Amino acid sequence: MPLNERFLPRRSPHAPGEKGTPFAQSNGLGRFFVVREIMRPDGQIMTEHAQDERGMLEKVATLAIQKYPWGTDDEKQWYPVTYTVANLAFADTKGQYVRPRRREGIHDRRQFSEYQEQHDLEDLALSRHPEATGVKEIQPVLTPEKQSDMWLLLLITPIEFHYQVDIVTSEELKQFQEQRKKQKPNQL
Repeated sequence: MPLNERFLPRRSPHAPGEKGTPFAQSNGLGRFFVVREIMRPDGQIMTEHAQDERGMLEKVATLAIQKYPWGTDDEKQWYPVTYTVANLAFADTKGQYVRPRRREGIHDRRQFSEYQEQHDLEDLALSRHPEATGVKEIQPVLTPEKQSDMWLLLLITPIEFHYQVDIVTSEELKQFQEQRKKQKPNQL
């Protein structure tokens, strides 16, 4: 499950028999259970825990919470879960929560630009290393000013457990992108 996914807003039950949306609650040991509130017929609120025998939802919720500076040491606080976790948490929530579409605009253009840059980095590295079968990982090499002027790529080779490393500078990437534009001028 991707950790860059959006979070589901929390909604509490307001009528008897109603179920709230799933959320994460601390277990007091630095990890988080996925739970939801249910209003009983007498108006009392009870907490229902997700069926998570293998602990996968707990792991994903914990990783997502720790990714953001939300003060994860506070045992009394609740945390949102991603739409994917909410859909997997309970038998009656499968596919129930649909993430709203992101608004069009600059954010989407920037995201597309980053995706295109990553795609170009992969293509450049694979063109320089024809024996490689794919790219396992791309890591920016940061300068002290926290700017990336080059990327480290871990390439997959046909030999099991053998990887090849390539370094691509921003100048090499720019030249590759310009050559690609010349080869395909009508495709952007």
